[in-house]
Amino acid sequence: MHALAEVAYSKLHIPLAITGAQDFIKDKDHLFIISNGHPILTKVTGAGCLLSSVCAAFLAISDDVALALTDAISYYGVAAEVAASKQQHPGSFQMAFLDQLYAIDGSVVQAKQRIIRS
Repeated sequence: MHALAEVAYSKLHIPLAITGAQDFIKDKDHLFIISNGHPILTKVTGAGCLLSSVCAAFLAISDDVALALTDAISYYGVAAEVAASKQQHPGSFQMAFLDQLYAIDGSVVQAKQRIIRS
């Protein structure tokens, strides 16, 4: 995925995000690799659509696209990790996840986020 992010940016010349087991955010100067999230997200219908909405909200209040995407995706991933620690099945996880998106504190996100910047 790292190579895909580099190639995609070299062709498109716009900041971009590629999500998966690890998430990659690429802009002109940086590559951010995020290792937050939980595999149960793949079992929840609409998880990707919801992530797009969260990214849009973060982009609406930032002048830096790559940092806004990095913050949004790490916030989303940490919320998923916290929710998955409380509920292990897709239905109950989905409710716990929505609760975490609402309730999670910025200090919790900062403490738990795993981001590599290169």
